[in-house]
Amino acid sequence: MITLEHTSDWHVIRYCQSRNHENWGKPLTLDEYYKREEISYKHELCNLDRDYSKEKKGDYYWVLKDTDIDTSSKTGADPKLKNIVSACEILVRDSWYLDTENPDSEPSDCLSAVIGSVYTFSEHRSKGYASRMLQLLVEKMQDILGNPHDFSFLYSEVGEFYSNFGFKSYHVPVCIIPMKSIKELPAIDYVPLTTHFESQVELYGKKMKQLMLKEAKSGEKSVVVCLKPQQQILEWFLNRSRHTGRSLEGLTEEAANKLVYGAELSTGDFIIWLLDFTEKTAVVLMIYATTSQNVKELIKACKQLIPDGFEKIIIWQDELTDYSKTGASDLSILTFIEEELQGESGVKNSSLSALRMLHLDEDVAVKWVGNGKWSWF
Repeated sequence: MITLEHTSDWHVIRYCQSRNHENWGKPLTLDEYYKREEISYKHELCNLDRDYSKEKKGDYYWVLKDTDIDTSSKTGADPKLKNIVSACEILVRDSWYLDTENPDSEPSDCLSAVIGSVYTFSEHRSKGYASRMLQLLVEKMQDILGNPHDFSFLYSEVGEFYSNFGFKSYHVPVCIIPMKSIKELPAIDYVPLTTHFESQVELYGKKMKQLMLKEAKSGEKSVVVCLKPQQQILEWFLNRSRHTGRSLEGLTEEAANKLVYGAELSTGDFIIWLLDFTEKTAVVLMIYATTSQNVKELIKACKQLIPDGFEKIIIWQDELTDYSKTGASDLSILTFIEEELQGESGVKNSSLSALRMLHLDEDVAVKWVGNGKWSWF
């Protein structure tokens, strides 16, 4: 018999992490990988040790078990680990939806569940376990999240596999900017951002609502959805980045806490990024700018604040929207990246995003606002 079981047992979770470390944990050692994931799970965004009967929001870790097979060669006689063949998790967070039948209303609250860490142990692959796990997981999410407009999404490294389970793919290309090609200084005064982003998140939330309203008034009957921007989401990313910096670069706690993760212009426009020490890449999480020129100034500020040795900046192209006008990609910024910075735009994203509504009919058109790196899990 095959079952999908929820667990918050650290012994079980660490066993699963030991099995996926080769793919997702390196170049961290296994112990450092454990520590990074524990930091994430104990953060208030995930809150893995919470009372699940009282709080829906947070992380849920799942293991798929097949009682008809013998797993003792890997698990020994440990009863907690017996019969585990696959694992995955979801993170439930505050979100918004807007029905185009009421395009002048404010976005309403709902919840979303982003899927991550889908992994079948190597000795059990090609037996249909991942498919069975996703089928059961959708049922679990439908039970947990009861609002008619609750939804689920994911970022796939395995192509269109998830379309078999009702997920529709949304292709978001990226821009890649070589750090060495940014030569000009910003023409506007700016300050670095390190830890507290509450005011920036509030502005970014207003931007997301503006985009949702534009989509709702586009004339097509649909539902518009968006993850709600929160300070905790940024903290989750930056905690992981700081830990990796300490582990791989030997940064002290003090040095890691002083890392700069963004810039704010004197106009109030800002950019926030993630430092990926494994790839020596700064990945932009959020951009808020009132003019195309200010986007260019923010990109110039990156060169002054991102640590030496980092080679490139990656921006999900949805962040470069001309949202004061159409909500489409701002061609003037893409031209600036390509011609003045010798960068690339329209590059295929290695993370294929996909979304499904958990309760609405599959033929309902869905518009996804805010499908950027900041939503990733």
